[in-house]
Amino acid sequence: MQSGPSGPLRGVRIIDVTHAAAGPFGGMMLADLGAEVIKVEPPTGELVRYAGPFTLDDEDRAYGGRFANRNRNKKSIALDLNLDADRELFLQLVATCDGLLENMRASVLDRLGVGWDACRAANPAFVYAAVRGFGDPRFAESPYVEWPAYDVVAQAMGGFVASTGPDADSPTRIGVAIGDYVPGLLGAFGLVAALVHARDTGQGQFVDVAMVDGLMSMCESSQMEWSYAGRDIKPSGNTVGGITPFGIFPTADGHCAIAAPTDAHWVLLCETMGRPDLATDERTAEGRSRGRHRELVDGAIEEWSRGLTNAEVVAALGGRASVGPVLTARDWAEDPHVAARDMLVTVEHPHHRPTVQLSCPIKFSETPAGIYRRPPTLDEHGSELRAELSAGASEWRTEQDPNDLEVFRVPRGGEVAEEIMRLVFVEHWQRVRFGPLIQGGVFELAATAPPRIGMLDGYMTVDLGHSHFHLCVGEHRGSQDNPVSPDIARRRQCARVELQRQWIQDAPRTWMLRLFNGEGAQMITVLLPNPFLTDEMKILDEPDWTRLSLWDELRSRYLGLDADPADRLGDGFLHP
Repeated sequence: MQSGPSGPLRGVRIIDVTHAAAGPFGGMMLADLGAEVIKVEPPTGELVRYAGPFTLDDEDRAYGGRFANRNRNKKSIALDLNLDADRELFLQLVATCDGLLENMRASVLDRLGVGWDACRAANPAFVYAAVRGFGDPRFAESPYVEWPAYDVVAQAMGGFVASTGPDADSPTRIGVAIGDYVPGLLGAFGLVAALVHARDTGQGQFVDVAMVDGLMSMCESSQMEWSYAGRDIKPSGNTVGGITPFGIFPTADGHCAIAAPTDAHWVLLCETMGRPDLATDERTAEGRSRGRHRELVDGAIEEWSRGLTNAEVVAALGGRASVGPVLTARDWAEDPHVAARDMLVTVEHPHHRPTVQLSCPIKFSETPAGIYRRPPTLDEHGSELRAELSAGASEWRTEQDPNDLEVFRVPRGGEVAEEIMRLVFVEHWQRVRFGPLIQGGVFELAATAPPRIGMLDGYMTVDLGHSHFHLCVGEHRGSQDNPVSPDIARRRQCARVELQRQWIQDAPRTWMLRLFNGEGAQMITVLLPNPFLTDEMKILDEPDWTRLSLWDELRSRYLGLDADPADRLGDGFLHP
């Protein structure tokens, strides 16, 4: 296992209110990609936590295999959402998170008082993703919206069963629970897309995925055949339409998939089988005619493959025609491709022997995804999370934070604060990236044109063209119609503060400068270019101190200090 999260979603915080398969699988993918995923379970545990299988040496049975595979890398907190105190704790958690994934039936969480409307009120930038059998009534009032749905129903109504099986009289469910996993993936994908929008605009939204819709989208060939040719795709066993050869063929010790859809591949296959005559036979020389003589083509391949083992078929065709053995989980442990791709990961457990799980299939060159945490026991992280929410943002470090280049404290009055903001955003807008802060939070923005500065209800307004935000100056804490609680505002932005700090620690492209007023309330974070790095992340032999011109001007103008480069090499210095 990895030592910790390192995927591209590191710093993103997601609440997982899921059960069974679809939702947990989507949450697992987010966690594999580095997100902090907090699984909220009822005090009795989620639906499949205690379902098997279990290892023979597992006496505690804190979770079974199904739960373990879909909930690795997550944290767990147990909340009884029927209780006022736990509902309040849940909404406090929402205020510190970026999004939520759930797969309950429509309106279940709404009735508990923690649905979309409650989450949006607690955190306007929150993304709420729901995976349900027939979608959410907020988008479309499906006549089936209240029906329960499982994988087999989604496969049946989504088109998979109608096109799978040996013949039209034997429609067949696909063995893997694709009716759960595909919608779960789509829910995670939609959530991440909405998070990009929220980061740019501060606007959260509801993301709705119906399991049936998700599977229909995978059956585009069925819709294409009906729309273009007026016919339904019929089950065809292990073959595909008029493409031949394209199927599963028996071998001496198993089966192999063999495909030669192009004429060039067909010639190579004929040569390998010792049947060059088939490459020139008018019945099989060209793709369309091979489709009309499938029995002849498949019969010749089967006659050849039955006399060879899987390994011999693969050795003969590998790299020439498309070929692959039919593998089971037992076979994966010996397959060189699986080993090369690190697709099997040993996971340690506290109460039984290690087990092996499938790793994340998406590989990243700079931010590797994978398994870094075993599945949680029920409420394993409850104390940790409750303590965090109880403390709120009041314990967030300011002067002691080692990642600060320097901390500036400015007078409490609004005039000096406004003057500094104008210096940062108007005079130096091309040299910095900056994060808007309302009582302590940060998310990074960049301007493409000089920002426009204004005042609205006692807030300084900074308009970046594609987004805008407000900065609290002086004593003002909100308008009469829209008061802002400093504690709530800090809590809402706490997760984003953590994200920025982690990003700077692990990729020191930027130095961070923070400005505080006389009371210690944070006004703004400015992200300055690292003078030891070029924009292309090339390390300079000598630092380019001009990249910190804003830093120099602030020190000189407001602190009366000369800008000596040696002063910059304190605890806040970030060297690559």
